[in-house]
Amino acid sequence: MTSAPGLSPSRTPSACSSRPPPAYEEIREEEPVSRVRLPDGGRAWVVSRHEDVRIVLNDRRFSADRQHPDFPQLVRGEAASRRPDEERILIAMDAPEHGPARKAVLGEFTVRRLEALRPRIQEIVDGQVDALLRVSVRDHVSSGRTRRTAGRRVERRWAGEPGYYHGRRGRDR
Repeated sequence: MTSAPGLSPSRTPSACSSRPPPAYEEIREEEPVSRVRLPDGGRAWVVSRHEDVRIVLNDRRFSADRQHPDFPQLVRGEAASRRPDEERILIAMDAPEHGPARKAVLGEFTVRRLEALRPRIQEIVDGQVDALLRVSVRDHVSSGRTRRTAGRRVERRWAGEPGYYHGRRGRDR
C-alpha cells in the first residue's frame, strides 16, 4: 500500500468515457490499494480491484454516509455544501439505517416492474438524446440541462413523482 500522489480521483481524463483513465488502470495493476491527494488537499485511499472493493464495502469500519465528517471530498468545497437535513439516498446510508430502507424499495426492482417501466424509460432517454442532437454540447452544458439527466428523470418517474429541476416542481420533460 503506497501513495499515488499525482492521481486525482475526480479529474483524471480518459480517452473513452466507458473505460477508466489510464492512471486508474495503472494503479489497479501496480498498486491496487493506493493513497491519493484530494482537491481540498486531504488524503484518501483508492481501492481498485473488485475483490478488495467487496471487502471494503462489507466492512463496517468504512462509511458510505456523505454527512460523516471524515467522508472524502471529491470536489473542492463540497463539505460546506453538505446539509444534515439533506434527503438521504440508499447508496449513502450505513447499517443499520440501510437495511430497512433497502427492504422498503426492493419490491420495486422486480423484473415485472422494470419491464413495465421500459417504454417510459425509453421515451425519456430518446427525448434526452434528441435534445442533445438539437444543440451543441457546449450550449447543452452551459444551459444547465445536464442537471436534468435521463437517469434522474427515470428515478423520479419510478418513484411516481413529477420532475424536480432547479428547486421547482414541474412536469417530466
